Amino acid sequence: MIGSKILDRLGDNRHLIQGSLSVMASTVFTAASGWVFWLVGTHRWPSHDIGVATATIAALTTIALIAGQPISLTLLVFLPRTPDRRALLRAGLEATIVVACLLSFLALVILPGRLNDIRTIGIAPLFIIGSAATAVGTILDAAALAIRRSSLLVARNAGFGLGKMMLLVALALPAGLVSAPFAIIVSWSVFATLSCVWSYWRWFATTKSMEGHLHPEHRHNARRGAWRTLRSGIGLQVIGALGGTLPPQILSVIVIGVLGATRSGWFSITWLVGSLCFMVSPSVCQALLAEGSHTPQDLSRRTRTAVIFSVSLLAGPILVYVFFGSFVLSFFGRDYGVHGGTLLGILALSTLPDLVTNVAVSRYRVQLRLARVAVINGVIAVVTLVIAAPFLRSFGINGAGWAWAVGQTTGCVVYAAYLLVDAKNAPRRGSMRLA
Repeated sequence: MIGSKILDRLGDNRHLIQGSLSVMASTVFTAASGWVFWLVGTHRWPSHDIGVATATIAALTTIALIAGQPISLTLLVFLPRTPDRRALLRAGLEATIVVACLLSFLALVILPGRLNDIRTIGIAPLFIIGSAATAVGTILDAAALAIRRSSLLVARNAGFGLGKMMLLVALALPAGLVSAPFAIIVSWSVFATLSCVWSYWRWFATTKSMEGHLHPEHRHNARRGAWRTLRSGIGLQVIGALGGTLPPQILSVIVIGVLGATRSGWFSITWLVGSLCFMVSPSVCQALLAEGSHTPQDLSRRTRTAVIFSVSLLAGPILVYVFFGSFVLSFFGRDYGVHGGTLLGILALSTLPDLVTNVAVSRYRVQLRLARVAVINGVIAVVTLVIAAPFLRSFGINGAGWAWAVGQTTGCVVYAAYLLVDAKNAPRRGSMRLA
């Protein structure tokens, strides 16, 4: 009741704030369950095995991002604007599953030799299923946000996080019977799949009541239109989406290749803890993208609300991580606190330029200026990944944080250049009056 009254006072910003809070609540629950998930792992298996397991999960989630992120962003833009929502979601799910499965098979061939465990008959099928289910979860979460049913994404992620955590605890109990990579991948894949099945059923039940029964001929035309929508600007969507989301996933693989499995474990756990900061602006900007697509004429006002809301939420976590990062990481073990404290501070500070670029690309997506999205996120990705290896060799795992911070700052520079171009090309007020 109290929460409802507060949301009512927000007026037409209600859906933006509610959507942002839902995405953040989902991410917080996922992160919290993830902390327990990896706490169980780090206290049950040695750092080397955890390094292999975290790199395997990084590969899985990388595939899910490649397969699902461009389509999920397309759905956030177009689902609020189309009457044939179920057809568009089905097309998105079909495309996502096919791409995820193909990329999973490719990964089994090309991943480094240090990840040979992934190619075993027990893990390989689970890896493929987990990649596809994780990608589908991304699609279903975006679809829920796009129709202003953000409670669905909260429930799906809560079920996924709690389920995988409980299963891992059960698998960790028998001493020496289950390896870390197998226990972690089976826990992840099983509950990623189950949570998607539930979310799919609930989403279609909700939209059925919204859209009613469609004539078979209209359904066929809707399906064709859905595929046309997915294909529109897909190249730029892929570059823009993956440029913003792939570097954190690939960094984990680069770290294990350059520094080895033990330090990869330190890096991965530190990044996991840092995700509390990283979740804020992406969460708010997802809601901004959905709400901006509902009402494009109010984009500037909603952008101001999104920025103020993000900054107010980021201030506390940044201060804690900068000054007490080692203490926070020590809960995972002494080595994590000793070796990851500085990295956590770097990652916390990098959320400020990350906020700027996230807001920029969300605005450009609503405006369908996808070339600018591709350039900004593409530059961030290229800069980060090109300098990552030499930075790692020079600064250890802190080099990954510096590479990410430099990449985000470069993205801000590109955005500033676009703003200058727009200001230069804008008609002068005096000229407008004379006209």
